[in-house]
Amino acid sequence: MRTRTLFSLIPILSIAMLLSGCNPAARQPAGNTEPTPQEIIGGETDDHGCLSAAGYSWCPAKQKCLRTWEEPCEEEEASPERTASKEALEQVFREKYGKGEGEVVVSIQRLKGDYARGGVRFAPFDEPGGGGNFLAYRQGGAWKLAFDGNGGFPCTPLETLGFPADMREGCYEE
Repeated sequence: MRTRTLFSLIPILSIAMLLSGCNPAARQPAGNTEPTPQEIIGGETDDHGCLSAAGYSWCPAKQKCLRTWEEPCEEEEASPERTASKEALEQVFREKYGKGEGEVVVSIQRLKGDYARGGVRFAPFDEPGGGGNFLAYRQGGAWKLAFDGNGGFPCTPLETLGFPADMREGCYEE
């Protein structure tokens, strides 16, 4: 009789253990739950390990990968040429996206002659997203966009336009 009672309790105890979290398969690892490098999903990285498909690029001034529309990367103090280029590029973005005065902020990461690389943010500035990277060139005194957005960009058009190699970093071959 006692054996029969004991055997009838086994299924009840098993269910109770499962519901109470005593199932070893259901346990979560303790401590850090950050993904390991093998678990990180993404695309191609540049020479510095920055995930360009997610919009990250290397910032030499800050020595780290960042999204230039979230955190500006300015190499040097603002020169009159840099300030004028920044203002002109903000106008290019305002025209392209139908934005008003003060609704576009450009940060120039690299400026070499008639070529610029950086980030752009669009109002409202307190919301996530709302920006991207850009590559621009000056032609006939006017700035034009070779690329703007998030993620990767093709190498060939940049090579054709004569972009310096360090500004093409992170591009992909088609």
